[in-house]
Amino acid sequence: MLARTGIVVSVVGFMAAAACLVLQQDESLLPNSFSFTQEHANPFYGLSQFYANCEVHIVKKPERRGELRFRFVRSGKEILNLVGHADTVFSSDADTLFFAHFSPAGMGCTIAAYDLNDGSLRWKSELRGVNEQLDMHFGYVNRVMIGLDSRFVSITGQESYGDYVEILDRKTGALRAHKVYRKGYKQDGG
Repeated sequence: MLARTGIVVSVVGFMAAAACLVLQQDESLLPNSFSFTQEHANPFYGLSQFYANCEVHIVKKPERRGELRFRFVRSGKEILNLVGHADTVFSSDADTLFFAHFSPAGMGCTIAAYDLNDGSLRWKSELRGVNEQLDMHFGYVNRVMIGLDSRFVSITGQESYGDYVEILDRKTGALRAHKVYRKGYKQDGG
């Protein structure tokens, strides 16, 4: 009986340790205050931060209202074709595209890393964001900025219901830090 209890305790202890590893964050990666620049929350800024050796074609078809296609092409061959919109954000290094998949009128965001050599998905990470389930209403706004450094992908989100920053590991997409700076609708109704 005692041996069984010991095993159970060990397993429970192991599970608790694993949960701590998943939730452990490095708060030093986060900024002290929230800052959002609307000029960095669009595809044109993404183009200015695009360093891969391929072309980016942005295609708008008249029958697809609000939808833009982002085609990544090298030597006339399409590597990747992603659906986005006028507020889509992305960044890259020499061979990886970091692309934010989100609705500009809804909550949440998923960041995906794609290999720009063959178009394969390296990783995908659903952000925690404001982390609130709401009854959506007309006029909800969601904007995102994406930044890169040598080790991390930083995402700054400004939604009608809150502001947040998330830091992901650049190689794996694992969450390294998350902070909500504002939760609740702005006093000015935004």
